Amino acid sequence: MGAEPARSFFLLAFEHLGPLALLSVLRALPWLVLAAVLTFLPAASLAPALWLLLTGLLVLGGLLCAPWLGGAAQRYAAALARGESPSLRAQLRAPAPHFRPLLGWALLQALLALLLLQVLLPWPVAGRGLVAWLGLAAGCWLWALSRLWGYVFLPLLAVRQRDWGPTARLALLLLLKQPGILLPGFAARQGFALLLALSGVGLLAGLGGLLPLQAALTLREALRPQGLDLVPPGASEVNRPLDLPSPRRLWQPWR
Repeated sequence: MGAEPARSFFLLAFEHLGPLALLSVLRALPWLVLAAVLTFLPAASLAPALWLLLTGLLVLGGLLCAPWLGGAAQRYAAALARGESPSLRAQLRAPAPHFRPLLGWALLQALLALLLLQVLLPWPVAGRGLVAWLGLAAGCWLWALSRLWGYVFLPLLAVRQRDWGPTARLALLLLLKQPGILLPGFAARQGFALLLALSGVGLLAGLGGLLPLQAALTLREALRPQGLDLVPPGASEVNRPLDLPSPRRLWQPWR
C-alpha cells in the first residue's frame, strides 16, 4: 500500500469511523448470533435433529446476508474513496447487484475453510506425514490465492456492476499489470486485519468496514493507469485524486 492510499485511508477512516464501525458490526452480527448459540446453548440441551436444524439455519442466514451486507460495504467504501459523502442507510436499502456470484463466493470461502479444518484436525502435529503437510501447504496456498483474488474481484463486481466475465478479465489484468500496487496493498490489508482481530474490539467493529475502504483506495490507484474508476455503469471513469483535509485539521478542528 503506497503512501498516498495509506494517508487517504487513515484520514477517511478517522472522519467516518462511526458509520464504518456500524457497518462492521452489522456484517458480524449473523456470526455473533451463531457464536452465542454455540457458546451458551449446549448441544446436549436440545435434540440432535433440532440442534442441527438451528445451527444450519443460522449458518445459512449468515451466508445469505454476506452478499447483501458485503456489497453495501464495498459500495459505501468506494463512494468514500471517490471523495463523496454517501448515505449508509441508502446503501443498505439498495438491492445487492450480482447477488448470486457474491453468494457463490461466500460459499466457496466457507468450503475452503472446511477443507483446511479437515486437513488440520485429523492428525496431531507430531503424527503428520509428508502427505498431510503437502495437503496443508496446498490448502493454505489455495486459500491465500482466493483471498488475493477476492481482494481485487469483489470490489470490482460489487461497485462497477458489470457482468462477472468482464469483471474477472479486468481483475486479472490489474493483477498482471499492477502487482506493485495490489500486492503490497493486499499484504497491508492482511496485516491490518490481524491487528484488528487481535484487538478484540476491531474484530467486531473494524473488519467489515475498514478493510473494504482500504481495498477501494488501493484499487483506485491500480485503476488509474487504465483510465478507469470504481464507478457503476454510466458514471464518469475519470479517476481524480482525493481532496482530503490535512491531518492538522483533524486534530485541530477549530483551525
